[in-house]
Amino acid sequence: MKIKRETDSQLIFERKPWLMSLVLVVMIIASSGMGLLFVSIGFAQGVMLFVFMGALIPIVAIVMCTIAMRLFIRRTQVIFDRATGTITFRTRDMRGYTEVVHDLAHLDHAVLKTSQSRDGDPMSKAVIVLSGGMSAGEHPLTNVSTNGTGPRNAVNAINRWIGKGKDA
Repeated sequence: MKIKRETDSQLIFERKPWLMSLVLVVMIIASSGMGLLFVSIGFAQGVMLFVFMGALIPIVAIVMCTIAMRLFIRRTQVIFDRATGTITFRTRDMRGYTEVVHDLAHLDHAVLKTSQSRDGDPMSKAVIVLSGGMSAGEHPLTNVSTNGTGPRNAVNAINRWIGKGKDA
């Protein structure tokens, strides 16, 4: 997650999976082009198998890429807002929009949760710890872990932002 805004009154993180979305769209376009090529070769040479394959390839690619988009493409935004006293988790994907709001007064700190990938590489994600209320416990900023520096930067920014609020 990237820091979109960091002021004394607001801290906003955002994750937009542009690269994954772009890759899936390119796959759909490429497979459609390949399908058209197969159809044109099939009609030109009278080979109905090429026509059938040319029609089938884009359909399969579109279905598979749509399923991948539904499962993996999710825009996430986390807003820490002192003015309203809330922490808001917003997600938007093909299924719709969700928003979960927690009380900022219950925010204790942020931690870095680490695990290992199948290759043995360290993976991490930023997690906030709420110490009270109905939402007490750990809440990850995202559902995915990464091996980049983003989660560590997010944890440091949250803890720094919490410290500014306690000083005021």
